[in-house]
Amino acid sequence: MMKNSKEKEQYSQNAEVRQRKLGYIRTRDQQDKRFCSKQKSYFTQRCQTDHEFKKKNRSRFSRRYRTDECFTMRRRAYITERYRDDVGFKNRQRSYITERYRDDVGFKNRQRSYITERYRDDVGFRNRQRYYITRRYLNNPEFRFKHQEIMRRIMKTKSDSLRTKTIRRVSTLLQKYKVINQLCRERNDCVIMKAVELFKAQIKNGPTFVCTVCHRALFPNQVRPCRRSFYKKNRHVVASCLTGQFVHICDDECQASCSVPAERKLEWICHTCCPHLKDGKMPAFAVANNLTLSDIPKELCGLNILERHLISKCISFAKIVPLPKGQQRAIRGNVVCVPSEVQETVNVLPRLRIQKHNYSRRCGPLRPNPH
Repeated sequence: MMKNSKEKEQYSQNAEVRQRKLGYIRTRDQQDKRFCSKQKSYFTQRCQTDHEFKKKNRSRFSRRYRTDECFTMRRRAYITERYRDDVGFKNRQRSYITERYRDDVGFKNRQRSYITERYRDDVGFRNRQRYYITRRYLNNPEFRFKHQEIMRRIMKTKSDSLRTKTIRRVSTLLQKYKVINQLCRERNDCVIMKAVELFKAQIKNGPTFVCTVCHRALFPNQVRPCRRSFYKKNRHVVASCLTGQFVHICDDECQASCSVPAERKLEWICHTCCPHLKDGKMPAFAVANNLTLSDIPKELCGLNILERHLISKCISFAKIVPLPKGQQRAIRGNVVCVPSEVQETVNVLPRLRIQKHNYSRRCGPLRPNPH
């Protein structure tokens, strides 16, 4: 190296001297291993002790690394080979990169963007990274735990963000719906009132319209006025079906003050029986189709439910459930009709008093049990 200040001055001011010196050092560095090791130890020692020299050296290397492609390729090959072969250098590089990544925000962002771009564009690098992460996740419990914690934190952040967006969207929709509903309510008040009036008019009358064929009590929308001239086919069936039993005809006594409802003064036919009768067929529910119900005798009108079961020829069993809206009753499932032996019931009940008295005399008085 330079041994006096004169040589230092010539080296710093004269470019030709500097080039000769650098060429001599490079040649000797390549040929003389002992000189190469001395130079390395000198530079290492000086970098450790002289911070100004270390800073200048770093800036010179950085500038040359950016501008000189040959130097860049050599340094990369050298770093890669040394990282692969030298374990100590490998550990130092890892710790240095880890600390710098943790402390330097600019370096951290640059590394992230570089890794992201390389992962997206380089297929080989992407496959190596996947294999490395998979193996490390399987073999390193600490890394697996950290990765799970990171994924939980990410999923929680996404979930919170999604929940916030959903709540905001729902609140916006509710506000919008409230405004629209208010506008519709203001605009359609007249229409709603008309619909309510129409509904009230439809439910004003109950099932007080009796079909002249099947004698069922129905609502106004289930029947139509019965015009006997409309049914021309099979006139004897028409005559037997159109009974006119529940049509009230005013006479001299009730003409002045008749309290019978108006619908009882007309003859009605239901929409079920009308098409059958029009075709000249016997309707299935017609009273003339052997479905006549006899009047209940006076002796049986006052019976309770138990007494009616005792004398009924057939007892029906059905599952009756309340409907969800209106709490009306409906039959669900099959209806089972069990025939009843009425004669046996008649022979057993009621037992006469004399029969009870004779039975107690034969059995004797009841005695208390000594035990």
